[in-house]
Amino acid sequence: MVLSSGVLMIAAGTLITTLVTEAVLYVWVYRTQSFRSVRDQLEAFQQTQDALGTAGKPKSRGKKIEREEDRLKREVTREMGRLRLKQAVVLIGAMTFLWRSLMPIYAGKPAAQLPFEPFKLLQRITHFGLDGPATDCSMTFVYTLCQMALRPSITMLLGLGPSRKMQEMMQPAALTQAMTDKES
Repeated sequence: MVLSSGVLMIAAGTLITTLVTEAVLYVWVYRTQSFRSVRDQLEAFQQTQDALGTAGKPKSRGKKIEREEDRLKREVTREMGRLRLKQAVVLIGAMTFLWRSLMPIYAGKPAAQLPFEPFKLLQRITHFGLDGPATDCSMTFVYTLCQMALRPSITMLLGLGPSRKMQEMMQPAALTQAMTDKES
């Protein structure tokens, strides 16, 4: 993709929107007592899991772990559902706002020029809403690439959101797998 002022404008808009969105999420989600509570519960569960995995009789250890796992799954699922809903509302609102702000500027105009002609499936995505050569790239495609590249990087650099360990532990399959690994 040839770098142009259109790409830079879209990337700058995405960067600013991402920073504002992360600030709102920090205040509205990550700084709340319920998020901290879920994080603390997951950490306490990990410590309990480690302690139960090394001590006690095999039968009682399995029952204790199962009870603790079921309790934690219910609590974490309920709380994280609420928190993820808040997060989704903010993200969708911000992404839609930026997309709708940029659409009139790039209506029917290419935002970038690709150095190759993409194959048909990719061309439908890159050439969305454009007439002209197949190497023209639409604002929607550039915007999507910027969102996919910048948002996770900025979230990680700012240290916001659930930690990687917390995300892994929130997955039901990961909880079950961790429990079976400890029992073995």
